[in-house]
Amino acid sequence: MQRLFMLLVIVLFVASCASKRYARKAEEFEKAGLYKDAAEYYYKSVSKNEKNVEAKLGLRENGQKVLEEKLSSFNTAHKNSNHKRAVYAYRDAKGYYRKVKGVGVDLSMPGRYNEYYEESEKIYLDKRYADGVNELERDNYDKAYQIFNEIKSIDPSYKDVDEHLRVARYQPLYEKGNDQLENGLYRSAYHTFNQVIEGAGNYKQAIDLRSEALDEATIHILVPGFYSLNFRNRNDEATLTQKLRGTLNKIDNPFIKVKDASGIVADIFQRGTGQINNEAASLAGVDAVLKGRIVRLNGNEGDTESSTQKGYLRKEVTKENEQGEPMKEYEYYKTEYHEYRKKNSASLEISYQLISTDNGEVLVTDHFRMSEKDEVHYARYKGDEDQLVPGYWVDRDKDNPRDVIRDDEEHVRELRGLLDAEKEPETVSELKSGLYEQAVDQMVEKIDQYNPENI
Repeated sequence: MQRLFMLLVIVLFVASCASKRYARKAEEFEKAGLYKDAAEYYYKSVSKNEKNVEAKLGLRENGQKVLEEKLSSFNTAHKNSNHKRAVYAYRDAKGYYRKVKGVGVDLSMPGRYNEYYEESEKIYLDKRYADGVNELERDNYDKAYQIFNEIKSIDPSYKDVDEHLRVARYQPLYEKGNDQLENGLYRSAYHTFNQVIEGAGNYKQAIDLRSEALDEATIHILVPGFYSLNFRNRNDEATLTQKLRGTLNKIDNPFIKVKDASGIVADIFQRGTGQINNEAASLAGVDAVLKGRIVRLNGNEGDTESSTQKGYLRKEVTKENEQGEPMKEYEYYKTEYHEYRKKNSASLEISYQLISTDNGEVLVTDHFRMSEKDEVHYARYKGDEDQLVPGYWVDRDKDNPRDVIRDDEEHVRELRGLLDAEKEPETVSELKSGLYEQAVDQMVEKIDQYNPENI
């Protein structure tokens, strides 16, 4: 609490110093007759310390001169019927008045100026409104938007300015969407009408037209199932097909829909020949068929390879030194432990085509291979693993100059890593499942990226 108080004192002291510094600068400007600069520095001084009475008095005197100059410019423009200049001159004066009032200094702004302003504002806004309507009638939407936006900045409630702004902003998009719809650019039309709806709600018929664009743009896909020439892959075919259907159903793409294959596959797609019955597909509302083939699927479960390694079992003992004092040290006993290695692997090769049922056109196609493997390398010891250290020895029962004890941090940490390592690699079945996920993601990504308007 005391630290917070001290910090507050320091902040107030710094602000007070800055306030005095600005005030001294303001006085210099005031003596030189530069009342605008003087007013600005008095304002800075009061902003730093509103209790600086002398700075407030200086701001009131010099600020009033600045305000009167601004009001004089407004008055001249109003008398000369330069209403645009009058409007902006008055708003500038009013803004300055509010700025100074914000630091607790009131300036004098006679009410008659507000009456003059209202006259100029009405004349100017009426003219700008007429200009804006004229630009709308000539389909000059950008100019109309600028005009109505200016009107709204001056008087937010002026007539029906919001509606005209809405038309100026969204009518060009609405017309663009209609053009896209007429030219068969259904996806683009959907996104364009979506912009209109997000900004202007149900502008004219935007919601209905967006629905029409979506209906025309949507591709209803039938996934009859992957096939393989190897009958042993039947379960894999079903698994891959199920994953593909599920992932396609989840993608965030309004133009992709997966048809329920129940009861219609046999009528539309002949698995043996790969032929598509376009008439049956049309009756079922299918726009495209996704034909997929597992070209090759392999899995290999590796053998476990083992090797015997030589090491030492470390034992802590207590001995006496020359002074008869107890001292701890280590003794090392030759031992053996075992290291094991095993590697499983799987590979998958896939070919697929997304074919239009309307004209047989291949919309999306790809052929790819991928593989996965997992390998383990670990150690096991039947004794106390915590006291096992790596090394090498020639004879269990005899010392030899070639014997080595590697009881250092690096070698011990490496052995501990092998003792704590995973003992089983991913199974071939798990590796295949991972390949299915990757393959499905790759296929779905390419289908998701398909856009007939980019061809």
